[in-house]
Parts: sequence; C-alpha cells; structure tokens
Amino acid sequence: MDTFPHDPRTIRARLRRYERALREEQARFDGIRDGAGTRYMLGPLYLLLGDTAGALRSFACNWLRVFRSLEALAVVMRQANRGIRERCG
Repeated sequence: MDTFPHDPRTIRARLRRYERALREEQARFDGIRDGAGTRYMLGPLYLLLGDTAGALRSFACNWLRVFRSLEALAVVMRQANRGIRERCG
C-alpha cells in the first residue's frame, strides 16, 4: 500500500482532511497530540502538488514546535542535573 496518493484531487482532499483534524485537535486540547504523525505528512503532500510555499510553511510550523519541545526538555534536564550534582556532591 502506498503512503502517498498519486492523484492531485486525492492529495488535496487528504491535505484538507489532515489540516481540519489538526485544527480540531488544537481547539479541543489546546495543543496537538498527534501520535500518528499526521502533521509531518503535510509537507511531503504539499511537495507532491508542487506547492513549495505550502510545504515550507508546513515544515517550518511543525519542526519549530519540535524544536521548542526539545529546547524545553533541555532546560528541564539541565535543572535536574544541577539538582543531582548538588545532592550528590
């Protein structure tokens, strides 16, 4: 089974469906908890349509969220390591 459709109409329909689902999830949970990774499928689907602006917008938005999450994790880890060093000398 192919992950990506080949027909432009099918690609556009899938993009609309994925984007609608992500908007609904954002509104419902005040964030995206996309365990299936749907948000990462948007960029490649835009590229299949030849829409590089849409692909870049999608990649930038989604990977910026990942970067911010990793940055927050790094801050927490630094604080935890500092606490361990203080307790363990």
